[in-house]
Amino acid sequence: MRHTSIRGAVMDKAVGDEMWRQVMNSAPPSRTDEGGFLDLTKDHVFGEIWSRPELSVRDRRLVSLTCTAFSPGPALAIHVENALVSGDLDVAAIEAWIVHLAHYAGWPIAANVYTVTRPVIAKFNASAAGGAVT
Repeated sequence: MRHTSIRGAVMDKAVGDEMWRQVMNSAPPSRTDEGGFLDLTKDHVFGEIWSRPELSVRDRRLVSLTCTAFSPGPALAIHVENALVSGDLDVAAIEAWIVHLAHYAGWPIAANVYTVTRPVIAKFNASAAGGAVT
């Protein structure tokens, strides 16, 4: 299905759905919402922003991780988990990113990021080792 994006371009919704699958490691939401947030997320964020050719998905993951480091809530953990599951980043890369972040954003921010990422990494490592994931 084609629609007009917020930039006025005609966009194929399948692009957003496919990029959602690649980035989020899950099927995109099949329903739409009255406010349009899910549609905008799928079609614009994933269909237009994540699919642009200038940066790789790995590069975009690092940008997203850095941005979510400054926001409360589950976004950081979700992005870390999906970066690991997709193979775009490994545990060593996540840990190196935290050290780099500490020097540019400050230790309090990096300490919070470290605290959020530890259980995500532990869950990922347990899953990779064939252990029970809770």
